[in-house]
Amino acid sequence: MMKKVLSLLLCLMLVFSLAGCGAVSDANSAAEDAADTADGAAENEAENAAQEQTEEAPAAVSITDDTGRSVDIPAEITAVAPSGAVATMLLAALCPDKLVCVSGTPSPGQMVYLPAELEALPETGQLYGSKSTINLEALLAA
Repeated sequence: MMKKVLSLLLCLMLVFSLAGCGAVSDANSAAEDAADTADGAAENEAENAAQEQTEEAPAAVSITDDTGRSVDIPAEITAVAPSGAVATMLLAALCPDKLVCVSGTPSPGQMVYLPAELEALPETGQLYGSKSTINLEALLAA
């Protein structure tokens, strides 16, 4: 019985403490919003002008992998070659216009859900695993 009473008291204290904090923070945020409105308009115009001057797309982006190797890749990807069947299906759903090949010809059941353009793409094989059948010449040609 004592545990139930103590639990109830703790719950009530928690509810009232959160309600009190919410009222104080709402009043503080309203005051801050009013002060920020006057200053914010001038700052936003200055920031927008500065961003327009410095917004030039980088030619390459440097990425560091888990082993510490740094590789520069183009900032805008225009062509993608999938490494296997799962990658083919994922890329066909996300960016079919950037696919330059497929790892394997999709089945008729899969083609119902995929863009028709995939049938015309060259087949390059799978890059990894025991089923590795990659055709490097076809991949480079794509």
